[in-house]
Amino acid sequence: MIGKITKREAQQQVDRIHAFRGQLEKFLQEGALELSGDQRTRLDAHIDRTLANLAAQFDVDVNESQKRFSLGMRIVSTLGGLAFCGALFLFFYRYWGYLSTTVQLLILAVVPILALVLLQFVAQRDKTSYYTGLVAAVVLASFILNLYVLGVLFNITPSPASFLAWASSP
Repeated sequence: MIGKITKREAQQQVDRIHAFRGQLEKFLQEGALELSGDQRTRLDAHIDRTLANLAAQFDVDVNESQKRFSLGMRIVSTLGGLAFCGALFLFFYRYWGYLSTTVQLLILAVVPILALVLLQFVAQRDKTSYYTGLVAAVVLASFILNLYVLGVLFNITPSPASFLAWASSP
């Protein structure tokens, strides 16, 4: 049965099951192994139940089309996150000069906190982590934007150490 394992370990188990099925078919075709109809039926039923349990519990990819779809979703999520962060930056950049310094500082203080709260909310509900990754990209972008904008607002000379702060962000 399925114990305490991670999604990665569950996907590895699914891959091993598919490899086992392939090898079993090869052995059966070569005549190295013989299974009665009842044994084969019970084995197939057990494997199908195991795959269904893993898919339900961990949202793993149980066939090649699901793997391709998951890869596509990861790529699209990454591109979507980058596009959203760029749009957010350009939106603030367009209207930033119309806001007072107090409102600017308030936005700089509130946006990263709200983004972190949203990240926690999405992470608890998103089994696939596509949307969690998108929100995490927004959190990172807001953190980097804060460092940059605070430097501009208070006329702080840019420092090479700012890259260290960006690298240490969540």
